[in-house]
Amino acid sequence: MSPLFPGFGLIFVAAVSGGAFALPLRIRKRFAVENTLLVAMGFATIILPTLMMMILFPAWHKAVFSVDRRILLIVMAAGFGWGCGSVTFAKGVNALGLGIGYPVIMGLSTVIGGIVPMMRKWGDIPADAKLFTLIGMGICVVGIILIGKAGDLREKAGNAADATASVKKVAAGAFIAGILWCILSGFLSPCANLGYDYAEPIGAAAKGVSPLIASVPRWMPMYWGGYLAIVIFMGSALAKNKTAGNFTGAGAGRDFWLAVMMGVLHFMAQIPYGMGAHFLGNLGTSAGWVVNIGFSIIVAAVVGSLSGEW
Repeated sequence: MSPLFPGFGLIFVAAVSGGAFALPLRIRKRFAVENTLLVAMGFATIILPTLMMMILFPAWHKAVFSVDRRILLIVMAAGFGWGCGSVTFAKGVNALGLGIGYPVIMGLSTVIGGIVPMMRKWGDIPADAKLFTLIGMGICVVGIILIGKAGDLREKAGNAADATASVKKVAAGAFIAGILWCILSGFLSPCANLGYDYAEPIGAAAKGVSPLIASVPRWMPMYWGGYLAIVIFMGSALAKNKTAGNFTGAGAGRDFWLAVMMGVLHFMAQIPYGMGAHFLGNLGTSAGWVVNIGFSIIVAAVVGSLSGEW
């Protein structure tokens, strides 16, 4: 069987999860963004991957710490950048919704997260694969422009129905702020793919398990850096906004499980992607990344439409 089938099959699973994972952020009631993100990303980056490794590959930490410290630092630094991207992602999607925010962020992430790994392996990638990958990235850029225009038209239509100029000004200001958060996240979020790509030696050091399972420890240092960023920024927001009390009281249990669901979906958006990228070889973190994000944008648009954003 061609490796393309399991490769793109796993990437499709990741794309569906990635396109839907932010929905709990939009339907929460009691939790603030910081409450939701601390719980969700704690499950996605610490609890679930650690449990998975304890069951499937108990010696995973030996593979991680056997590689050069410089590689670990690069991967953790990339993880910290990705964690900052997760924070700005939450702010952008919270402001604009899934239908607009997710495509803008992931469109930028497609180009940045796909081109850098491809440049690193340029000589090993066939010319036709390079061409089609670059064309795909170009299509994503066009998509970003069209989605941004759609969002502008939506805001103008909403403002036209408002009764006062002050409401219009606030709505326009919120839209601009949301776009800026999304653009910043678009530059930071692909650090996850870059960190995974640089962590290739960790996968090679994972002995005694299948290559698919060996792909999972590559995420671990990136996750540590990522959750550190989330704890710093969201923990500060928790203290500043005095929202720690949101973890208790009426509705807290519902929002907690929504946050857990968000974490599970995020976990499923990355681990299957890494496994699928393994099947695709040198194209895994370039063409595979583009396909992953492209499908996830479609899923996010459908979810956003079904949830009443459009």
